[in-house]
Amino acid sequence: MNGCSYTYMLRCVDGTLYTGWTNDLSRRVQAHNDGAGAKYTKSRLPVELVYYEEYEDKRQAQQREYAIKQLSREQKELLIGKSKAVMGTVMAIAVADAIMQGGTTSDDFID
Repeated sequence: MNGCSYTYMLRCVDGTLYTGWTNDLSRRVQAHNDGAGAKYTKSRLPVELVYYEEYEDKRQAQQREYAIKQLSREQKELLIGKSKAVMGTVMAIAVADAIMQGGTTSDDFID
């Protein structure tokens, strides 16, 4: 997280979504869950990080935060869903690569 800024979405315990920006994603999510984050999330704990984007500077992250806040709930959920699909594909590729390099099987990746 070196010098980057992030736009992120949290899912609150009541199912609502919160959008924000930060320059330290893990610290900020922890702050939310500690009750030291935004006023909105304090009464909706715990929160779960469900989406984030990385930017080179604060201005870009803030502009994206604003743009996401203008989206409908349905559009936000689609954005989250697409992100999860991409991450699933990335994980599948990583597993396949590990298996092809030997020394592991798909059983090693199953809980």
